[in-house]
Amino acid sequence: IVKWEDKSLNNNDAAFAYGTSPVLKLSQINGLNAVRFSADGVLRSALSSTMSGNSVTAFMMMLPRTTTQTDGRFLSILNSSSTNDSSGANSMSPFYKDGSTTNIRQRYNNTAARTLSTAINGSWSMFSSRITSLYVERLIRNSTPDNYNEDISTVNFNFNEIFVGGTRNSSAGYRYADADIAEVVVYNSALTCQQIQEIENDFSQRYSISIAQKSC
Repeated sequence: IVKWEDKSLNNNDAAFAYGTSPVLKLSQINGLNAVRFSADGVLRSALSSTMSGNSVTAFMMMLPRTTTQTDGRFLSILNSSSTNDSSGANSMSPFYKDGSTTNIRQRYNNTAARTLSTAINGSWSMFSSRITSLYVERLIRNSTPDNYNEDISTVNFNFNEIFVGGTRNSSAGYRYADADIAEVVVYNSALTCQQIQEIENDFSQRYSISIAQKSC
């Protein structure tokens, strides 16, 4: 993979950045393709306009593997002035491997929030993550359990780059993920429970996976 095109038409294409380039794998889920990251490479999107504010809601369709590096990042959001995604208010990871466990967590400003236990299991799942100062934090797999709590009370950021399949530390690739990833969606807003459900339902139809219906 040299470039992963941004289908939102916002010109936020993700280009190969560090390590070994991930590869395209055909017909991986419901006849659709995926990008395979093998814990040794990362893509970077230099955002066409700055993401700023107090809320991010992110979605990923992926198959995460246990061979992801310790604290590996499936998705990382930064400001180019930040050293890494654990170094202040302009650093966030909506989905990362919690240490050497099989859990997925979310993190902002070096504060960990919600956890999904045994979510790194080599199977396709749809993941949703909301980090915001407006509502409670949410971290969900296939729409259930509806895992939410007020873990992070203050969120205020300016982001201009997104990394998929890992992150960076200064100018080097870092904390690589081992995963097949079919789709990544990032909103610069705090989507409501109902809005999250609607996107999860859309993923469910496109990828033919079962999604629970939350009581919003």
